[in-house]
Amino acid sequence: MASRIRSGSIRTRGGAQRAIPTPPTEEIGEHELPMELNVAQPREEHPSIDSHDGLNRSSAASCSNRKRTRGQTMGIKWAKKRKSEKVKPSLEIPKDLRRVVGDNAQQFITETSQIVKQHAPLNVEKWSKIPTYIIDKMIQLVNEKFNLPDELHTLGVIIQQLRDHFNAWRYRLYRFHYKKYKTDEQRRAHCPNDIDQEDWNWLINYWSDPKFKRVSEANKANRAKQTMIARVGTMSIARNIHKMREPIENLTPEQIQEIEQKPEYMRLWEKVRRKRDGSWVDKDAEDAYKRMEELHGDQLRQYGKDTLSTERAYTLVLGHRSSYIRGMGSGPIPFESGGTRGQRIRAQIRAEIEQEMAVRIQTEVEERMSQREREAETRIAEMQAQMRAEMQSQMRSMMEQLSQMGLTIPTQQASKEND
Repeated sequence: MASRIRSGSIRTRGGAQRAIPTPPTEEIGEHELPMELNVAQPREEHPSIDSHDGLNRSSAASCSNRKRTRGQTMGIKWAKKRKSEKVKPSLEIPKDLRRVVGDNAQQFITETSQIVKQHAPLNVEKWSKIPTYIIDKMIQLVNEKFNLPDELHTLGVIIQQLRDHFNAWRYRLYRFHYKKYKTDEQRRAHCPNDIDQEDWNWLINYWSDPKFKRVSEANKANRAKQTMIARVGTMSIARNIHKMREPIENLTPEQIQEIEQKPEYMRLWEKVRRKRDGSWVDKDAEDAYKRMEELHGDQLRQYGKDTLSTERAYTLVLGHRSSYIRGMGSGPIPFESGGTRGQRIRAQIRAEIEQEMAVRIQTEVEERMSQREREAETRIAEMQAQMRAEMQSQMRSMMEQLSQMGLTIPTQQASKEND
């Protein structure tokens, strides 16, 4: 991809401008990415603070007549915190959730978003087209700001978070700036303040391309078919799960009672797919919860308690996707990736549970049959004993009557008759 050389000024990600001479093509090379100029420049200790000041100075006049809004996140809060504490915050990344959770999760999300906006190039088709050295630079900055867990899955989680920020950033530009206007001329005349005009022109050309529009319409149609949309706000499902797993001493009596009554997968489903008025987000979410109730009941009958993890329960109830576990967001990975193999492993899990239930049922049936046989034998023995007692009583009565009549019966004969 040929690079377009900027002339006159360079707009930083914070919005400040500085004049530079236009270098000749031979000096830079026609295949250099424009972002190399930003990446190669020395970084300030707190670039977010400097860029924020520059943005305020350059846009003070234009903002004076506009309605006051929250504005862009600049990361000033976390920069001040790091400067005062002088200790890098540690990140918590559970292997099963594969997302950053815990006390420093929000700081991580905010600061990685700023890293992407300051260093990721916009004039690429997608994340995978970003040069490796730029991604490495962003990872290095994350490592400089945070204490990362020494785990194999950590790097993948960091890259995924940077990628999510990149996609979300591009989506917001597309939705709130590109779609706002009907013609490309209007769009070029309204470049967002925090990006360079040439980057914006590149995006306009890319989004106006018929190929992109076809893909966009197909994706839009697929999104329209989605059901059971989670209602989690700004907190990810992984962070909701982590919060639900707090030590029991930190929970209220009501929360403890709820844990005793329902497994995690049912409580999580209610939390992220029930509205505030108690209704479900849609009929599919309600039906899925009913299937979870049935699964929970089967576990109680089989084991006396529910032994299923949230990952396994959702795989059984909701099905499988090749890259994620349905119902748990984009963090946790499935038991095995791949559509066909994923279906096989889900079928295997279900078969194992059904086999265990069949064995349990067979055992219960055999125990009941054995118990009934013992009860029948006891009743028969009691009836036989009662019959013998009645016969002996009748025999004694007959002997007493014969004795009164003066008749005698030989003892041996009576004994034989008694036998």
